[in-house]
Amino acid sequence: MKQTFNTKLIAVFALAMLLAACGEQEEAKQAAPTMEEIQAQKGKPVRIVTAKDEKLNDYREFNGTIEGSQQTDAIAKLSDPISKINVQVGSNVSKDQVLAEFVFTGDNSAYQQAEAQVKLQEKSLARMKEVQAKGGISQQEIDNTQTQLDVAKMQLEQARRATLVLAPAAGTVTDVRYKVGEVANVGSVMFTIAKLDKVIMKLDVLTQDIGYFKKGAEATINLNGEIFKGKVSMVPLAADAETRFFPVEITFANKGLNIKNIDDYEKGMQNFKMDTLTNINYFLEEQRKQGYFIKIIYQMRNNKIKVEIRNRAELTVFEYKRIHDKITRA
Repeated sequence: MKQTFNTKLIAVFALAMLLAACGEQEEAKQAAPTMEEIQAQKGKPVRIVTAKDEKLNDYREFNGTIEGSQQTDAIAKLSDPISKINVQVGSNVSKDQVLAEFVFTGDNSAYQQAEAQVKLQEKSLARMKEVQAKGGISQQEIDNTQTQLDVAKMQLEQARRATLVLAPAAGTVTDVRYKVGEVANVGSVMFTIAKLDKVIMKLDVLTQDIGYFKKGAEATINLNGEIFKGKVSMVPLAADAETRFFPVEITFANKGLNIKNIDDYEKGMQNFKMDTLTNINYFLEEQRKQGYFIKIIYQMRNNKIKVEIRNRAELTVFEYKRIHDKITRA
């Protein structure tokens, strides 16, 4: 009897604990609200961030080749040995300046023949004028002989130019492809002449990088530790059919001289006249863009002439001293 009572007591106690646990789970379910209920009661939590405009700088490095913005080639008109080369890379030349000369051979005797023809025509014209003075020849015959002489002189000049290599334009020699004693083929390029007031860097850009290049974007070039600034001047629409690269061009203003630095000033003055006079139209346009002008005023006062010069460009200390020295010595 006692054992039966204990068994029933244990069963009742277990049932009570089971009911208590179920009650606690039911209360826990009712006490834990869902996320939707929380958001419905209190709203959705948000974080506010204020957007600001910021400049993004993207720097990329590329290798390229440099050449003049305007360049021409001097070609060989004879296939003979070169006897003399008068310039080197970096030489400043004027139009029609002699760059090289050929050795005289029997194959290039056209010049000597043209020269002999001119001398013959000159003697014929002189004799005919003597005869005309005596009334034996008409003016028409004199004019015909003079015309033949003029044609012979033009042929002589043409033959002379063929025996020389002349600069096709003013500028700076950027390439010399032959040496003394070598033989150039007719039509081959012997020299390259370029105007270096502006230079172009040509880059071979891959397809994945071409999107970063925009016309007018700023660019810098590091040349032997010296930095030059320029702008992207040409972005092709398609890649080169052979190389599969995009040939991008960047234009840089050359010189990079500081006019207020005495060393740069003296360096710039060495070729100032040649640089400007051989490319005057470019510099006139640059002056117009910068708004530069020179105004000269003449006034007569008390039998004296007063000359006033107004220059919109600021004078440097070096220029002021040069002007003062010239006035003092005048």
